[in-house]
Amino acid sequence: QRWFPEDRDKKPTPPVKRGWTTARVFLVLVGALTLFILINIAKGWYSEWLWFNSLGYGSVFTTILKTKVLIFFSAAFIFGILFLGNLVLATRLAPKTEPSFWPWAIVRRLQPILRWNVILGTVLLSLIFGLVAQGNWEVVLRFFNGQPFGITDPVFHREISFYVFSLPFLHLLRGWLLSALIVTLLGSAGVYLLSYTVQRLRFDFARPVLAHIGGLVIAILGLFAWGYWLGIWELVFSTRGVVFGASYADMHAKLPAQWILLAVVLIVIGLVLVSVWQRKFRWLLYGIGGWIVVAIIVGGIFPAVVQRFQVEPNELAREKPYIEYNIQFTREAFALNRIEEQPFPAEEAPTPQDIAQNEVTINNIRLWDPRPLKDTYTHIQSIRLYYDFNDVDVDRYTIDGEYRQVMLSARELSAEKLPVQA
Repeated sequence: QRWFPEDRDKKPTPPVKRGWTTARVFLVLVGALTLFILINIAKGWYSEWLWFNSLGYGSVFTTILKTKVLIFFSAAFIFGILFLGNLVLATRLAPKTEPSFWPWAIVRRLQPILRWNVILGTVLLSLIFGLVAQGNWEVVLRFFNGQPFGITDPVFHREISFYVFSLPFLHLLRGWLLSALIVTLLGSAGVYLLSYTVQRLRFDFARPVLAHIGGLVIAILGLFAWGYWLGIWELVFSTRGVVFGASYADMHAKLPAQWILLAVVLIVIGLVLVSVWQRKFRWLLYGIGGWIVVAIIVGGIFPAVVQRFQVEPNELAREKPYIEYNIQFTREAFALNRIEEQPFPAEEAPTPQDIAQNEVTINNIRLWDPRPLKDTYTHIQSIRLYYDFNDVDVDRYTIDGEYRQVMLSARELSAEKLPVQA
């Protein structure tokens, strides 16, 4: 109705009362399907709650459920406002003329159909983005409940909790926003293309339209720049070197490359602003092309060259400090640095009195070997070929009042070994 004036309809036809139309049948079916899905989801939640509650962890389940619901509705609401708001803005900024080749009656019929399609599409996309976000509830909970470790990494000197709790959440947030903005950009561009196509106008976009599209592009490029910044801290998880963690090539090639790429993206953002102001896109295309070339050379080829010609000829000397970091923090992670060594001389032969005083320990000495024991069990059971012993475990049980080691193996039925007539 914004594209065409109301006075084109000289004699509007009164609405015709109808029974069950195709649209109503479709809505009823969608409602029934939605109700069926919700009932099945509720059944699953209820059974899980019963299981958690039986183990005394009912509060854990309610915390997880509340977090999922909160994340889902928050993410769906934010995306819905972002997407629909931009579509409304696009319809306001789109040109409005009176094409003579479109009958007004057809336009009047198409407008509500398009409006409902936009609403249903927004709801569907909001549900998808909400489900994607709530699937990462554990990352969100770790971020908001993270505690410091009291240790800093030796490369960037940041608290370890940043890499464990904050960095995964920041990556999740960036990825979600990037996907939402790309979908929003495509939707807004679709509105403009439809408007110009329907009205048979030249694609000579006005400055407000370019400002809208340019703003979304700048936001997307800003998230790319943020990704390069986060990639700097991701170097502590690198697998490029001989050990896990940042290596010589990462710190002397990949790290400068991340800063260079971040600067290139900021330059491209500046070119977007200039292009919107001048309504010329030549320099923007040059900037995007240069960004791709720099990403290939600086981000991919340069670190590989440094690894091949600087690290590999003298790998031990280059990687030595990073190997030491790996060993140090492996010991920290497994608390091996807190092991105390105490001398325990056992030079004398045990006497009968020592054996009598340590009867429980002597009786608990393991004499059997799990490997031949598994073969023995298999051989004893060979008359029934459809049984398997996967492994032999060592456990402790109290037998006749005595706590002792026991080897045990579960006999399992192998369905593929059953005879055909079985």
